[in-house]
Amino acid sequence: MIAAAGAGKTHRIISEAGDYANQGDKVLVVTYTESNQKELVSRFSLLNLDNDKL
Repeated sequence: MIAAAGAGKTHRIISEAGDYANQGDKVLVVTYTESNQKELVSRFSLLNLDNDKL
């Protein structure tokens, strides 16, 4: 996905991954930096998704 900053890329990734996880699928989200990893974990926790679902 290529888009400008603030376009909602992270939101879309989290939303789609959450939808798959809620359906019982396992999801793997990969990022390059530790700061991005922390951001993703933070946003997943807001969705109340357990790490075993991701």
